[in-house]
Amino acid sequence: MTKRGLRNGLRAGLLMLVLALGGCGSGNDADTRSHSAASGDGAGGGVNNQAAVTEAAPEAKAASAEVGNSASKMDVDEAGLGAEGGNTGAQEMAAGPGEADAISKKLVYHASFEMEVEDYESASSKVEDTVRAAGGYIVQFTESASEEARGGTFTFKVPAQGFSSLLAKLEKIPHASMERSLKGFDVTEEYVDLEARLGAKELLETQYAAFMKKATKASDLVAFANELNKVQEEIERIKGRMRYIDQNVRYSTIEMHLYQSGGAGGLEKKESPSLVGRAGDALSGTLSGLSAFAQWLFVFFAGALPFLFLAGVALAVFLLLRRRGQQRSRRPDPDNGAAAIPLSNPPLPSGEDDLREGSSEEDGQR
Repeated sequence: MTKRGLRNGLRAGLLMLVLALGGCGSGNDADTRSHSAASGDGAGGGVNNQAAVTEAAPEAKAASAEVGNSASKMDVDEAGLGAEGGNTGAQEMAAGPGEADAISKKLVYHASFEMEVEDYESASSKVEDTVRAAGGYIVQFTESASEEARGGTFTFKVPAQGFSSLLAKLEKIPHASMERSLKGFDVTEEYVDLEARLGAKELLETQYAAFMKKATKASDLVAFANELNKVQEEIERIKGRMRYIDQNVRYSTIEMHLYQSGGAGGLEKKESPSLVGRAGDALSGTLSGLSAFAQWLFVFFAGALPFLFLAGVALAVFLLLRRRGQQRSRRPDPDNGAAAIPLSNPPLPSGEDDLREGSSEEDGQR
């Protein structure tokens, strides 16, 4: 009996171990139930544990299937962004050369006129009226006048639809001579390239927006926001260039230079001034000359003032030394005193003695 009991105990222990391992593989709930049942007694607990595992298995499979479906859906959503771009490119390639040829040409026209007219005022007014009637407008205008000629340069923007008819009307303006040139620029290739770049950038913008919604870290969110900002700036730049091309395609440019020479137009000659006017001009010129001369003198003396001051000091020193020298030359020499004493009665000339004697005799007779 003891050996049988031991064998039964070993069998029960092995059965419990197998059931416990099965519960761990089925899920946390089944594992909990198996351990709760294992705390009970013997084989009855093992049977209950097996039943719990059997009941929990379908729930675990359903939960696993739900998680798998969610993951598959997320992968499909992420892959759908790329698939959209791929489908777009495939559709463009499938369009074939026939649709590519159907792309409208983008042409920009620029015409220039140089016209010599008989009456500049009348011709310029007629040009402006003709352009406005065609739906155009002035972009830039410059005018110049001299004794030899008078002229102006106009820059117009006109609708491309009536461009040829407008050129024909401008040629009918009365003129003495005319030069005309017409240029066309094909910007179709650039426009198609811009469209392709715009589509790629917009797809990239959508992807970054989706990444921002799924970002869970602040660093990832900031990085996606910066990249999205760069892409949006590039999109705006491309759209601006496309708008500029569309504007130039819809409106052509005309540059027109009108001028009137002196012989052809009879420009107004300046009236000769009267006598009083000429006298006033002469007086004004003289006063202007004197004023300029006085200003020149003032500037000259202002610049020469330091040199004049030095020259004045030198002249004063020279005059002082010269005066002292003259005073010294007038003083008597003490070493030659006899020569310095004058004679008491200097001898008189012979004629003077006779005169003196005659005068003394006359005094005696009186």
